[in-house]
Amino acid sequence: KEGYIVNHTGCKYECFKLGDNDYCLRECKLRHGKGSGGYCYAFG
Repeated sequence: KEGYIVNHTGCKYECFKLGDNDYCLRECKLRHGKGSGGYCYAFG
């Protein structure tokens, strides 16, 4: 699933690994240190 990472702080990061939501969650957690993390949000 192509998209970008989003969390409650409104952070957005490009997600290049299609269909890999776990990757997006880890990226957001690493960048922000928040347990809630983020998720892949599909374009379009």
